[in-house]
Amino acid sequence: MQRRIVPRKLEPEEDVINVEKSIAAAEEITGNKLPEPEEEKKAESLAHKHKRHQRLMQMRSDPIHGSLGPPTVKMDDLTAEQQFEESQRRMPPAKYTPSEEVTETDNSIKIAEELVGDKMASPTGPDAKKYVPWAKYHLHTADEEDEDTRETRRSVKSVEKSLKKRFWINAREKKDYDKMVMEGKISDAELEFRENADQDIGQDQAKVAEAEETAKAEAKAAAEAKAVDA
Repeated sequence: MQRRIVPRKLEPEEDVINVEKSIAAAEEITGNKLPEPEEEKKAESLAHKHKRHQRLMQMRSDPIHGSLGPPTVKMDDLTAEQQFEESQRRMPPAKYTPSEEVTETDNSIKIAEELVGDKMASPTGPDAKKYVPWAKYHLHTADEEDEDTRETRRSVKSVEKSLKKRFWINAREKKDYDKMVMEGKISDAELEFRENADQDIGQDQAKVAEAEETAKAEAKAAAEAKAVDA
């Protein structure tokens, strides 16, 4: 007597399950069902049916990963540094909402616009110049520096000379200064911390001499013009 063989129940692979979940989620969002091959119109050509069926088979049998990507890594398998990086990747995106002051300002602007029957001009919009003149900023030179900032710079220079050490705003400033030293553009007095109390460091001596000559020529021309007028 032949023994009865119970048919084995085949479970779908995890990739197939993930693809089917993705298709179901997409159908729920769009409100449309993805047509199965047998539901397609009979008017479609056999070649089109074959291509569409092949595409669906590829979607449902990806040999690498499903549409949801690789399985989540276990945190216990990671180092402390990798756990930190992975926890940062898993964090949900932050939701930013305007503060109460911003909301109140927006509401005030809306009320004002309704009262006057006009829209408030944007600071950067094309009509901004009609209402508010553009600000013009003047960058002061060393000759226009006030006495308070001069005293601050002198104090810094006094400390530098005392410690024989320069203070830099950032690494770029120090790098540029070292390059000028290598090129021989810095005076020996400055390198030995013997520069004038009001002298700016890091200046090309050739350009400084050129500026001084230009200033002397302008002063001489102004003096001659004044003498002619007198």
